[in-house]
Amino acid sequence: MIEHQIHAKFKVFISEAGIPYAAVRRLDAMVRAFTKEGKHAVKSVGVEYLEKDKRLVLSLGYRDDVPGYSVKLTSVSLGRLQLQPEAIEQAMTKAAGDVENVICHEFFVTDDGEFVMVLLSHG
Repeated sequence: MIEHQIHAKFKVFISEAGIPYAAVRRLDAMVRAFTKEGKHAVKSVGVEYLEKDKRLVLSLGYRDDVPGYSVKLTSVSLGRLQLQPEAIEQAMTKAAGDVENVICHEFFVTDDGEFVMVLLSHG
């Protein structure tokens, strides 16, 4: 039911400068700590790569008025894709197939044109 997805609270995490994959791993540790006690029911994720600073800004949309659950982040390179919707959709579907219990996703593009998908999953 759509009512279960509605949320109006947000938590923001910002990585240290560095390689985007390493940043997602560090952010994953922060996200796991935020959700481990079951006080936050995460409903959405947003990711922005700041090319100039080599940092990721990640936001979680969540609710704290319903039982929470633990989540984790997984990053998967989709490669350097052409801007063709079908090719991007196929790469995203393939990447999501390797991760269990996907709640939602986001992707960002690095300064050298690599598409990176970030999957938020129950875990």
